[in-house]
Amino acid sequence: MPLEKVQALIDANTQRPLIGPPVVNVLALNMSLNQLPSAPRNAQL
Repeated sequence: MPLEKVQALIDANTQRPLIGPPVVNVLALNMSLNQLPSAPRNAQL
């Protein structure tokens, strides 16, 4: 998976409160990752 796509998903699932550091919504990020088409394992080698 391209780094740009992963970074875009992380940015889309990051909450930025008025006070405090940004927080990644891990549940939403995992759900987004599960919706992506998966490549065969041997294609990554």
